Amino acid sequence: LTRITVCEAAPRLRALLTVAADAAERFETAKRVQGALDYDDLLTKALGLVTDHGEVAAHYKLVIVDESQDNSSVQNRLLRQIAGVAAAPLVICGDPKQSIHTWRGAASDSMENLGAGLKTLTVPLQTSRRSQKELVEVINRLSRSEGVFGAGYGETDDLRPEDAAKGTRGPNMEI
Repeated sequence: LTRITVCEAAPRLRALLTVAADAAERFETAKRVQGALDYDDLLTKALGLVTDHGEVAAHYKLVIVDESQDNSSVQNRLLRQIAGVAAAPLVICGDPKQSIHTWRGAASDSMENLGAGLKTLTVPLQTSRRSQKELVEVINRLSRSEGVFGAGYGETDDLRPEDAAKGTRGPNMEI
């Protein structure tokens, strides 16, 4: 790895940003020409629809969000908007230790942010019914390691293995 100075890096960075901006513009143009939408477009259009025409969501009686640790801020705004328009309870299920979608805007505190300002009841689900004891123990040790999943994890947050998982074969990676 060759070290370069800030003065040497600046023109390279400008060139890279120019290429990235050109690629983004070409992508947007191609979507327009093809009448296509990407995932972010779908989310922002859904949020706009519910914000501008709340009646489309007014009939919901309950909003259930599974794997909410992987929500982006746009998804959280959309869900809060739907639940607010419908005056529906919002049920949030997930585990911040399993957040894997940071590449598309998820954050380990997305569950907390989704529930912020709402009347909430937290019910920890701490039994892993699929993973073998050894895997659960590794996850628990990692969770308590400083800097791995952020602050706030201790022994009281540990998962407990289900005895039925002991007799299964294979790594059983799903928690």
